[in-house]
Amino acid sequence: MKKILLFLLFSFYAHAEALPSLEKETDERVLMLTVPKSGTNLLSKLIYLIFGQDPIPVGNFFSSEMGHAIARTSQRNYDRYLNLSFRNNPCIRSHFNFSAQAKKFIQKNPEHKVLLLVRDLRDVCVSTAHYRGDIEERLGRPLTTEEKLTWVITNGAGEDEDSIWNCAHHAREAISWTLQPNTLLIRFEDLCGPRGGSSLEAQKETISSVSQFFGVELTDEEIEFVSENLWGRSSGYKAWTFRKGRVGGWQDEFSPENLEMFNKKLGDQQQQLGYSS
Repeated sequence: MKKILLFLLFSFYAHAEALPSLEKETDERVLMLTVPKSGTNLLSKLIYLIFGQDPIPVGNFFSSEMGHAIARTSQRNYDRYLNLSFRNNPCIRSHFNFSAQAKKFIQKNPEHKVLLLVRDLRDVCVSTAHYRGDIEERLGRPLTTEEKLTWVITNGAGEDEDSIWNCAHHAREAISWTLQPNTLLIRFEDLCGPRGGSSLEAQKETISSVSQFFGVELTDEEIEFVSENLWGRSSGYKAWTFRKGRVGGWQDEFSPENLEMFNKKLGDQQQQLGYSS
């Protein structure tokens, strides 16, 4: 219990000198589940800009390796952590490697909602290949981008189902959650706006949808404020893993062999998530 309270206290002060927000209030409690490298920090920042509170990360508390959570905590500890966190924060976030625990928690707490974030899995693979600094170390030699992508696409490390890096598992879990009640599916491509290669209209519609999901109606001026402050690194807001976040960046990085391998390994999940392959 003491460990949980100390972690929550640290999370509260992480943005003590933070980016201004709308400071809206809500009675809703929302669990945010995301595919790793799909824009988790971007969606978290959106929620912060509306409510003035950053979604509390589940993974960092339970992981044995900070930022690379292995979801092997007991259901009891998971439930206790979420219940404590929801007392003072409207949103808690984790990746889909905590999906099994999340489903049981929601079954016991059906009044809570679930916010889902997905992205074109080809861009997820590119972002993962650039982010993971351990690939060359694991293989013991320098690698080309094509080789790194091959390793990511084929789950080269043989990641377990509950690993943060098992892309196929995350995609399957995301698909299963879309069939659940009280869920809202958000796509990175609709959230990132023109600076991320999408449209301003789609971004503003997504901002409005997310706020309404929390039971809050935003004015046009408030939506404009969130939109203007959402993209990129901001003074007073830490997004540790942000790199580029561009729509369709995979087209500049995938080789024909990468694309063929992707379609074999992840093509079905890609289509089920509503993306072309």
